[in-house]
Amino acid sequence: MMFGTRDRGRRTVFLGVLATVVFIWAAIDRFDVPAEEMAWLMIYCLLGVFTTMVLAALCVGVVVGVKALLRKQTPPE
Repeated sequence: MMFGTRDRGRRTVFLGVLATVVFIWAAIDRFDVPAEEMAWLMIYCLLGVFTTMVLAALCVGVVVGVKALLRKQTPPE
């Protein structure tokens, strides 16, 4: 059975979250990494992802804004 685009996207997100949980479990249980250290690592990773998202949104906003300004300044022929 073929999966639709939405199903593939959901499956990808699910597998990503599952892989993250397994990574954290393995680090704590199998490699004796302190849970506090893993918590800080997770916080730093989330902050990095959030910062990247904000910077990407700002860049897209600047590009869209510059295009709109250039379109307004060009006289119609």
